[in-house]
Amino acid sequence: MVDPPSLQEVRTVLDILAMPHVGFSPGESSGAVLNRMRDMLEDAESPPPPLVFRGDEPY
Repeated sequence: MVDPPSLQEVRTVLDILAMPHVGFSPGESSGAVLNRMRDMLEDAESPPPPLVFRGDEPY
């Protein structure tokens, strides 16, 4: 049997959901939130796009 989450673990999750960039809306499914967070992590871990130059200056 798995122990229920501690009060600290619940507060940590609520703090994460309250972050503006997570974009959580009350009533939203946890799956939607997790998918959005996975996408954010994937974007953060991928290399930036190459710079585009116009002449000698980055555009």
